[in-house]
Amino acid sequence: MACGRAIGREGEDLDPSWCWNCGPGLTGSSSMVAESIRALLLAQSHATEGTPFGPEHLVYKIGGEKMFAILSPDEFPVPVNLKCEPERALELRDQHEAIQPGYHMNKRHWNTMLLDGSLPSGLIEELVVHSYDLVHVGMTKKLKEKYPRGD
Repeated sequence: MACGRAIGREGEDLDPSWCWNCGPGLTGSSSMVAESIRALLLAQSHATEGTPFGPEHLVYKIGGEKMFAILSPDEFPVPVNLKCEPERALELRDQHEAIQPGYHMNKRHWNTMLLDGSLPSGLIEELVVHSYDLVHVGMTKKLKEKYPRGD
């Protein structure tokens, strides 16, 4: 890994052969891709993982309160739904075939990223953080105080 940076929860060692900024992107088996994006989602401050829609869909929330991502790890290519600013969502869909309107979501505010290896790793990380930030900004003052944004 060229930059010496790996993602994951504090103290967690991840595969050092790639990095979100300079690595080759998310390629490999469906389970490897799912575990990589899962680690990135869980690395967000106060991120929780649950299965309120059934075991085939992993839902990521801030403090268990507000959803910022949905991952379907058993599908290929692995899809992940992320919240996105509406104008940016349209731009991303025009620029990348692997970014589509959010499946079973409000298509104005959500995109589905298909992790087929075509999206740059840096973009994937940027969009995860963007989704988290949009959800965090929209939380009540009480929830923001309870779950402050850690950087």
